Amino acid sequence: MDWALLAAILGIVVAVYAAVTVARLNARTENLARQIDENRATIQELTQKLEDQRQNLADQRQSLERHDEAIDRHGAALASAGSEHQKPTGPAVVVYNPTKNADFDYLKGTLARAAKDADLPEPIWMETTEDDPGFGQTREALELGASVVIAAGGDGTVRNVGEVLTGTATPLGMLPVGTGNLLARNLGLPLSSPRRMAVIALTGQDTKIDVGWLAIPEQAQLTPADIPDDAEDVTLATPGEHAFLVNAGIGFDAAIMASADEESDLKSKIGWLAYVKAALPHLLGPKMRAKVTTGKSAQPLSVDARTIMALNCGELLGGFVLDQHADPGDGWLELAVLDTRRGLIGWADVVRQVGLNGLGLAPVKIPGIDNSGEINVHRINQARIETNTAQPVQVDGDVLGYAREISTRVDEAALRVRVG
Repeated sequence: MDWALLAAILGIVVAVYAAVTVARLNARTENLARQIDENRATIQELTQKLEDQRQNLADQRQSLERHDEAIDRHGAALASAGSEHQKPTGPAVVVYNPTKNADFDYLKGTLARAAKDADLPEPIWMETTEDDPGFGQTREALELGASVVIAAGGDGTVRNVGEVLTGTATPLGMLPVGTGNLLARNLGLPLSSPRRMAVIALTGQDTKIDVGWLAIPEQAQLTPADIPDDAEDVTLATPGEHAFLVNAGIGFDAAIMASADEESDLKSKIGWLAYVKAALPHLLGPKMRAKVTTGKSAQPLSVDARTIMALNCGELLGGFVLDQHADPGDGWLELAVLDTRRGLIGWADVVRQVGLNGLGLAPVKIPGIDNSGEINVHRINQARIETNTAQPVQVDGDVLGYAREISTRVDEAALRVRVG
């Protein structure tokens, strides 16, 4: 056998096989390279599409933001136009109580001059009567489109006008000529300057305050057991809901108001000191037992008390402050439960505490001596009070009569009031 020929043939076979294999590998490499190039082109195309979509989204977002801004501007313009449309533009109307010891001719002249200086029409004056202490006159003022309704009287006149204005766009102005003038005092208005009060009532800024409401349910006829031992001429309070701007209460505070009302001449002569005299016969009267329920689902709490008051404002007559934190614009009421022990010593302790509150100082416990007077204050938005005997009830100093059950709630930012 020719081994040389065989080796040559084997070498040729190996070379052909190698050539075929290399050709196949080259073909595969070319295919892979082509696929890579195609994939790279596809990725670049997709990247460009994603970038285009991202840019489109950014453009759309900017367009939407510009659209939203335009809507906001349009809405604000509509709201402003609607507010201006709703805002009354008629003359100022004054609802005044002619029984007050005030120089109304001077007040009319002062208010007229302030209106003229502000280029406003001369105010219209409406007199309250015994049958209508301000409600009807205020409704008439609203029908006239009054730009502001000014209460010229005491706390009762202010309350009556404010009750009708609650929930409207018409603000309450004040020319206080009463004994307490408590809302004006709590709002820091310049009571000593009728001129400044007139200017504020006509051209001052409006602020919104809360309005408290005291409700009296339908009551059964009182029996002798329902009537406190020291009560005289007991009449039932009329069922319904009554607004208050400063405070409302049941018990001792209402009894004072009732006694002071019987001596209106004395009030005009000595002012708030008439209430001190009115309080004297009631200092040692019997306490009341009451169940107090706050909120919607709370369990009633039994308390002994001289008086229970719902406060929209904290300052009382004579500069005494029952609670430093009461704010007529915070959306809450303060429920104050006042009790005393040890007779006049207890009342002296109460006076000490409210006097310190009036000075902006926190009442402190005297070491070694138990407090004989207690003022417990709780923040509420509604409450119900049931007493063991019928008690007098008052709203902003107006005595409504006797009741054994009352409830109170707050109407947040419901009344516009002119302030400086």
